[in-house]
Amino acid sequence: MELNLNTDFQNVDPEGRIRLNTAGTSEDLARQKRIFSGQQAQLYTDDGDSEGGLTIPGTLEVSEAEGIWIAVVDWSLLHRNQAVAEMPRPAALSGPSLDRLAPSHL
Repeated sequence: MELNLNTDFQNVDPEGRIRLNTAGTSEDLARQKRIFSGQQAQLYTDDGDSEGGLTIPGTLEVSEAEGIWIAVVDWSLLHRNQAVAEMPRPAALSGPSLDRLAPSHL
């Protein structure tokens, strides 16, 4: 199963990597059985218009400086995708605490 993460493309660190610490992204991550550095993900944002949303592939990593998950992306691969508007929206978060998302070595 491909990992799809609803992200805020404006929430980037000084190196241009997308921070994965917003509420929606954290909920998407919490639903995963396993998260690991190097894992590939499809990052998307729905801009709410009829043209769909934006999407970009990324690689999950841990930001040692911030102690959070980030996605390394190639911004030249950012594109508009009508399928984003049609993606199923996840149900409200229920289950284990988001604390389990913290990288264990920090």
